[in-house]
Amino acid sequence: MSLPAIDSNGKQRHRRVDFYELNPKSVNDNKLLERLVNHWGEEDTFIRVIEDNFKYNKYDEFAPFGERFFILAQRKPEIKNIRVNDVLAVAQTSTKKPKFGIEIDFLQTIPKQLLGQKEFKVQNIGSKFLEELKNLFYGKNIWLYSSESNIDFYRHNGFKKVAASKVGLAIMKYFHK
Repeated sequence: MSLPAIDSNGKQRHRRVDFYELNPKSVNDNKLLERLVNHWGEEDTFIRVIEDNFKYNKYDEFAPFGERFFILAQRKPEIKNIRVNDVLAVAQTSTKKPKFGIEIDFLQTIPKQLLGQKEFKVQNIGSKFLEELKNLFYGKNIWLYSSESNIDFYRHNGFKKVAASKVGLAIMKYFHK
């Protein structure tokens, strides 16, 4: 798959990207997430929480809520070849409430200040990542909590606001047809 990108000369190009699932028991995947936290900066709370949950799952034989971890990165022959500079987005999903479907617990795209440092400024990262998650969980409803500032983004990607949470977040749901 590819994402639209603009090169340093302002020309429209496409960058080849892939969707990878991380394995909490993999030493390489653990190191990649550790380096990613350091590279993206500790102020990005979602990446820190994702890494903490990832480490917890490596010790748990049966992940209590069916947590799974994914990245969207520039295409490489194998996941072990991915460097932190290749990663464009990270997500954690779970099945805490199976009757509601799959929950996207956290979704973090590359911070804007790092995106500007890339040779190509990749566009539509979040939308492409959601598309891949919807394809992976085809036939299942997907839901998440969204801040008010992100509701339009999720609506644009097929989610509907179904309720408000007690902490001021919107509950968004994607219904498979």
